[in-house]
Amino acid sequence: MPPLTPDDLHQPVTKFMRPVEVIVGTSQTVAQAIDAIRAAQPQARILYVYAVDEDQRLVGVVSTRALLTSPANRRIGDAMDHGVVTIPHTATLDLALDLFALHRLLALPVVDDDTGQTQGVLDVQVYAEEMLDLAETRRSAEVFQLIGVTASTLREHNPVKLAKARLPWLSVNLLAGLACAGIAALFNATLSEAIILAMFIPLVLTLSESTAMQTVTLGLPQLEAAGVNWKRWWQQQRREWLVALLMGVTLALAVGLIALLWRSGVGAPVVIALATVAAVLTAATLGTIVPLCLHALKLDPKLAAGPVALSLTDVATITVYLSLGALLL
Repeated sequence: MPPLTPDDLHQPVTKFMRPVEVIVGTSQTVAQAIDAIRAAQPQARILYVYAVDEDQRLVGVVSTRALLTSPANRRIGDAMDHGVVTIPHTATLDLALDLFALHRLLALPVVDDDTGQTQGVLDVQVYAEEMLDLAETRRSAEVFQLIGVTASTLREHNPVKLAKARLPWLSVNLLAGLACAGIAALFNATLSEAIILAMFIPLVLTLSESTAMQTVTLGLPQLEAAGVNWKRWWQQQRREWLVALLMGVTLALAVGLIALLWRSGVGAPVVIALATVAAVLTAATLGTIVPLCLHALKLDPKLAAGPVALSLTDVATITVYLSLGALLL
């Protein structure tokens, strides 16, 4: 097999899988399964023995130890491990390599998303050396993609072309900055009466931006692997809201205490604390919604989600922050 390239990371796993030569049925006995394996004469190494039900859906994996030590009349369904780690046929090789590293498996079965049937298997040994070579390249590519610059632009030496590739996403940030300035102008009276609010704007913006980027970074792999799945997205959104609420309250207590020690009076510190919670919750929401919308618009979420999410988060944060100040002070 030729060496992998960074572009291969975005290819579907079906391009790199091999056929599954050893499959047993849950209704078979251990003795019948061993006889079936011998009769199949598999050419590839036997890393795992996968078990399927009557509809040929993958439901478990049988260890070599279980096959060798279980009684001959024991059913495979009783000897197998139900916690088999699979990867959908729509996933990319990038996700597969992450799963190999996370679960420390030697092979991953590729299953059809709709039927649950096995389509093939990925062997980690085939990619062991390539994974080492790609590790540093992949980390660099992900960082640049999240700030709106593809790794391919680094190979470009023409300043005009480099500027052309990077300006669109900087323009998004420019528009967001102008919008924030306009919003701040609308609340000029509030800022004049409570200067401390202006002093804490950079801090609240930083916290919300960091939250948005964390949410985007954690959500992109799932979106790439399985596409738009509304049930999974809603579960992720509720989890992110809970996490964001816990983080927001913790950060709000710290920021509010600092503001209280900075100036006398409790009004402004309370507003700053409430705005911190609201900003973190808003950022977590945008961090999941923006990649989903970009995916629906046929745009690359990994490339555009970072700048777009940050820009929208800035506008939303400054609006919530100053609105609370005007309302409560």
